[in-house]
Amino acid sequence: MTSVFSEGSQKKIYTTKYERTPTKHDYDQQSKSNKITGLKGERYVVEYEKSQLQGNKKLQSKVEQVSVTQGDGLGYDILSFNPDGSEKHIEVKTTTDSENIPFYISQNERQYAKEDNSSYWLYRVYDINKEAKLEKYHGNLEQYFSFEPTNYLALKKEN
Repeated sequence: MTSVFSEGSQKKIYTTKYERTPTKHDYDQQSKSNKITGLKGERYVVEYEKSQLQGNKKLQSKVEQVSVTQGDGLGYDILSFNPDGSEKHIEVKTTTDSENIPFYISQNERQYAKEDNSSYWLYRVYDINKEAKLEKYHGNLEQYFSFEPTNYLALKKEN
């Protein structure tokens, strides 16, 4: 897709002109690689959260990678806690490159961020294969990111 910027602005105007280039993708390998990268980022965040709760063994022991223990449909990956004991629901997005690389987020994850403003966090882990770095975003993601649709669900029309 070609992006066009308005004059005097860096605001993106979306166009419908797509450039098609024949390529062969190994989608299975890419999926496996993404899963490994994601799990590595989640483990990094679990350790980070436990380190933030040093001195409170009870809360440290309750930090949980819910994406593994309960499944990935909750809208977040990590259950953690603030020092006062209130819950933090953390969605982890991990890439092997810089923080400026876009990442994918599901409709379920976006919706959960809108509904659970007070306890929702998105932790952006990047450079995971080098020296991992972390950025944290609290509450509604619309204040930090813009979103582009990349997939659509096609429903057969009734006659």
